[in-house]
Amino acid sequence: MRLARVLLCCCATACDTLSTPPSGGPLPVVQGLLIVGEPRNVISVTWSIPAESTFGFAGPARPVAPAEVSLRLMQPSGGSLPVVSTDPAKGQFEVVGDILPQSAYDLEGSVAGHSVSAHVVTPGPFLISLPAGDTVRLSNAGNAARRVTYLWHANGALGFSAKPFPTSVSAASDSTGTIFFFIEPDTVPLTLLAFERHAAEFFLPSPIERRRGNIEGALGVFGAASTAKRVFIWQ
Repeated sequence: MRLARVLLCCCATACDTLSTPPSGGPLPVVQGLLIVGEPRNVISVTWSIPAESTFGFAGPARPVAPAEVSLRLMQPSGGSLPVVSTDPAKGQFEVVGDILPQSAYDLEGSVAGHSVSAHVVTPGPFLISLPAGDTVRLSNAGNAARRVTYLWHANGALGFSAKPFPTSVSAASDSTGTIFFFIEPDTVPLTLLAFERHAAEFFLPSPIERRRGNIEGALGVFGAASTAKRVFIWQ
């Protein structure tokens, strides 16, 4: 869940700089990233920058009061999960429930009198062919960098990323390439993400086209990703 918070903080800046500034006052900005297999997912609800402000300025988040937020996550089964406030000072909310792969989810409700809705289909499981094994051992002798070839796949994914190191972006379900590692004193935990289209457009650089979001009735993005992890050990 911490990773989702970090990504949504990055997305807040992207949304403010990519969306048209509202002419009639601030609009709500709803940002959510569903992580497949993650039981607790974060949704951020803040106000856009004021129309009179310098457009593109990334100031502190301006949270929407929890009393003005009534959202629910519609599940593939037809049931719903409530979106509850967890950090009012930051405009952070949370939805608790298993997120299934290759499944359709809808965000519905209202924010400060605005009817809000969004739709997303989660990607499939993140399957890694290379590097094989949960732990990868790298030699720390000689040059200051190592190349690691990767090959992974996730149905429905249009972009891939590795945190904390960036990787190439792919417009297909399969992605292959090379990650460059500089010598570290110990271990490097790597979190790999496979984004569906809406998330890829906001979190990844070109060649995927950036767009203004998929939230009806508000600014922002409601996307999904599947994840996998590897640990690199220098020896």
